[in-house]
Amino acid sequence: MLFLTFSLYFASVSLAQSSTLAQPPVGTPIASLDSYDGPYRPQLHFSPPQGFMNDPNGLFVDPTGIYHLYYQLNPTELVAGNQHWGHATSPDLYHWTNQPIAISPSADNPQGLIFSGSAVLDPDNTSGFFPAGSLNTSSGTIGVIATYTLNTPTAEVQNLAYSTDNGYTFTNYSANPVLNDNNYKNFRDPKVTFHEPTQRWVMAVAFADLYIIGFYTSPNMKDWTPASNFSAHGLLGLQWECPNLVEVPLLKDAYAPLDQKFALDNVNGTAWFLMISINPGAPQGGSITQFFTGSFNGTHFEPADGAARLTDWGKDNYAGQLYSGIDATQPQVLMTWASNWQYTNNLPTAPSGFRSIMGVPRHIALAQNTPRSPWTLIQSPFPIPPSLYTTSSPPPSPNASSSTDTATASTPLSSFAPSSYASNTIPLLQATNLSLTNTSTTISLSRTSVLPSGAFVLTLTASNLSSTSPQTGMLNFTLSANTTSTSSSSSSSSSPSTNTTSEDPEALRGGFILSGDGTGLAWLDRSAVKGYTGDPTFTSQFSTTYVLDKDSGRGTFEMMAIIDRSVIEVFLDGGVGPSGTMVFFPEAQGGLDVLVLAAEVGDGVGVTGSVRGLGSAWAEGEGVGSGAFERGFLL
Repeated sequence: MLFLTFSLYFASVSLAQSSTLAQPPVGTPIASLDSYDGPYRPQLHFSPPQGFMNDPNGLFVDPTGIYHLYYQLNPTELVAGNQHWGHATSPDLYHWTNQPIAISPSADNPQGLIFSGSAVLDPDNTSGFFPAGSLNTSSGTIGVIATYTLNTPTAEVQNLAYSTDNGYTFTNYSANPVLNDNNYKNFRDPKVTFHEPTQRWVMAVAFADLYIIGFYTSPNMKDWTPASNFSAHGLLGLQWECPNLVEVPLLKDAYAPLDQKFALDNVNGTAWFLMISINPGAPQGGSITQFFTGSFNGTHFEPADGAARLTDWGKDNYAGQLYSGIDATQPQVLMTWASNWQYTNNLPTAPSGFRSIMGVPRHIALAQNTPRSPWTLIQSPFPIPPSLYTTSSPPPSPNASSSTDTATASTPLSSFAPSSYASNTIPLLQATNLSLTNTSTTISLSRTSVLPSGAFVLTLTASNLSSTSPQTGMLNFTLSANTTSTSSSSSSSSSPSTNTTSEDPEALRGGFILSGDGTGLAWLDRSAVKGYTGDPTFTSQFSTTYVLDKDSGRGTFEMMAIIDRSVIEVFLDGGVGPSGTMVFFPEAQGGLDVLVLAAEVGDGVGVTGSVRGLGSAWAEGEGVGSGAFERGFLL
């Protein structure tokens, strides 16, 4: 984790908004200042109750099925610094309970900041920290080992802490540090995993400004032996950090439906996946993450090729970490930080007492059978709980109108939506099976009368795409504020707008352009969203080329987006295409709440759309650790 930002243009704003917050009492969960309902507070994505958050850390799932999320947290300011490990737990990666801070700077070394790291379960007590009889894995009492970077003014070293209560509290190892490379200053972000064939723990750690990922092995996580280095591959940037080395499944059919995509009968072996974050040095500016695929023999990682591949084509996806302890034949689970070091300290969420959010949790795997790509990273959102698509009371009318259609509830098309609902609940806004072929549809998403959460899943699908005839066209969306006008020309434009003025409608735009040569262009445009402007690093427009699957006979393409108040994440063809992540900050008090969907396509091509409203994961009151959550069990 590198605190380099280049928004010098906004230095005064950063200082003005870095208000001091009270240090939380030890052992007490932090409460939010806005009841998790501020105008920019996402309702599906995780955000800290207060303070500044960046990298996800220490991700593991315990034997009771509880997911643990630790994260870089400055609990006393709204800018990076004073780093602790914040902590939250969840049964499903969407409904979170905020826990007390897990690891803090020690009283005898307050300048020693708790930088990024990882956590693993130690069920066989390889570390020796857990006396016989102190753990009972069958009943859910487990030993957890956290390895993290201690940052001091003169060096970065790797420390160890252990937990005997499922990761809620930690004790620092008395012989820390467990790894110190001659007090090297930029040596950080250890990711520890267990290598079954050699029965050894493996640590990947970054020599940041040397462009080296060092691999170390250990029988006990206390004594580490250098094994090999991976260096100077792909993009370099200024520094490398946050390495992840994980074994992941290889899929037979990358285009399988989401409810079948990660099934065991669709897995054809495994491969090793090395992810490295870069800051700065992204093609769009600031921070980004690249990945490599290959093999690992317990000591050496061998990349399959020399290509540099990025995890995202937006600008707000960084420092991702994969959950530990998940079998390699299962889809791995990724959490990312949805921000960018160029501007993160300046973003306008300060009035709600927090800065930064996490991306939605993602299932990931690899595939080798996609057009023009020997290795493809498959990313799709972790399944959204069915309860988030429903409300316990009748929802208001969606108030949807179209030039040819009326948006109505119908059978859900997307596997992200449940196939059935509990008898005592009613689906939230569902506008599905919307015919968009050479027409448009307008849907109200008013937070006061239709969709209080401001969160929804949007899907645009093109069908009857021919494998022999070139086809052109576009599938677009415009999300605007109801105090502005939305013209058909703005919603059906074939490319992002390039210039806006204060008189232009406030809007978020995006879509997909069919290029006629078997490829397409996915794009997003936040240039007309007016809540954060004037920062030259806050790049407005993003796009990526995607090669359509036209030879398998499928003949379809799908663009899916999760939109959640101040963030959008786009997934192409069920996660086969690259993902795009972008934050945005509306000026309008009610947010962006008028959605226009439009398509212009050639003869024979059909386009449909669906919009499914989501409830708030925080709606029943923000999760705060209490008797309801004890030692990782849901009571």
